[in-house]
Amino acid sequence: MSKQTNKEDINKKLEETIDSYWDDKKKDKNPDFDGFREEEIKPAPKEKKPFNIKKLLLIILIIVVAFVAAIVITILAMEHIGKKDLLNSNSANTEITGADGAELENDGKIVVYNGKKYVYNESNISMLFMGVDREEFNEGSTYQEGGQADSLFLMVIDTSTGESKMVPISRYTMVPIDEYHEDGSYWRQNEIQVLLAYTYGDGREKSCENTTTAISRLLYGMPISGYVAIDLSGIGVLNDAIGGVTVEVMEDLTEADSELYLGNTVTLMGQQAETYVRSRKSEGTDLEVDNNAPRVERQVQYLNAFLSQTLSQMKTSPTLPLKLYNLAEDYTITDVSASETLYLMTTMASGGLESEVVTIPSTAKRGEYTEVYVDEDALYEVILDVFYTEVE
Repeated sequence: MSKQTNKEDINKKLEETIDSYWDDKKKDKNPDFDGFREEEIKPAPKEKKPFNIKKLLLIILIIVVAFVAAIVITILAMEHIGKKDLLNSNSANTEITGADGAELENDGKIVVYNGKKYVYNESNISMLFMGVDREEFNEGSTYQEGGQADSLFLMVIDTSTGESKMVPISRYTMVPIDEYHEDGSYWRQNEIQVLLAYTYGDGREKSCENTTTAISRLLYGMPISGYVAIDLSGIGVLNDAIGGVTVEVMEDLTEADSELYLGNTVTLMGQQAETYVRSRKSEGTDLEVDNNAPRVERQVQYLNAFLSQTLSQMKTSPTLPLKLYNLAEDYTITDVSASETLYLMTTMASGGLESEVVTIPSTAKRGEYTEVYVDEDALYEVILDVFYTEVE
C-alpha cells in the first residue's frame, strides 16, 4: 500500500472522529436534536443603520455644485466661442475708405488725418440693430415687398473694456444703396434714404445684408460684425421678459396712450412699449421737416433703459441673454449666434450699465420726402473717435 493511500485513510478517520465528537456534544445538550432542518436555517436579521442626514445633505450638495459647475463651464465655453467668431466676422462686404485729406495705411487700419495718427481698435465689435415696420417677417417675400428699416442703431462694443457706444442713424439718411429688381437680380447703386435698403431685399436675410452694407458704406467702410432685425410683435415680448422698461416720458403722446404724458415716469409694458418707441407727431415746422428726430431720441432713451435693466439683472441671472435670445427667435432675423450674444452681453455688463450715445451731425431737408444729409467732415471725426485710437 502506498504512502498516499495511508494518508487518505488517516484523514478520513480523523474527520469521522471529529464529526462523532460534535454529534455527541449536541445530543448531550439536547438528546432529541437530530440536526437543523433546511427551512429552520435562517440568516440573522441585519441591524438597521440609523438615517444619516449629514450624508444625504453632502450628496445633495455635491450634485448641486456639479450642476452649477456644468452651467459655469458651458457659459464660459460659449463666451469663448462667441468672442472668437465675432472678432473674425464682418457682415458688411465693404472696404475701409477715408475722408478727403486722410492718408490710409494697412488697409485703412492706420489713418493720418489733420496731422494726427490713428490706429483701428481691433477689440471693437459693432452690431447693427434694425426695427422693421412689419408685424412679422414673411417667408418668401419678393424683393421690394419686405418692409422698411424704420429704426437703425449701431452698437460698438470695446471688448477690452466692456464700454459701448450707441450710434443712432436716421432712417432718412441719404446713402448709396444697392437696388435690386423684384426677381432679386442686381439693378444699380443709387443714393436714396437708407431705410429703403431693407426694401430692396427679400424681407429677411438679404434685406438685412443690404442694409448692413449701406450703413458700412455710410461709415467709410467700417466693419460691422453682425446684425439683428426685430419686427413690431417682438418689442412687447422682449420688453415684458425683463419685467417692463421704466422711462420718464420725453414727449406728450397722450393721443396714443393717456399714461404717456410729458414728464410722467412709467414702466412700459406690452403694447405700451411699442407705442412709446413707434409713435410720431407731425405738428410744428420742425416736425414737418423731420418728424422722426424726436422719436429717435425716445428710442435711444428706451434702448439704454432696456440695456441697463438687462445688464443689471444679469448679476443674479447670468443666463438671461440666452433666455432673451431663445425668446426673440420668432421675432428677429439675425446672423448672431447664441454664444455670440452671451459673450457680448457679458462683456457689456462688465463695462457699465449704459452706452454712450454718439450722434452724427446732419441736416434735414424736405422735398417730396424728408432727406437727411450727414456732415462728411464731422462724420469722419465721429468715426475716428468711435472706431480708432489716437497714437503719438
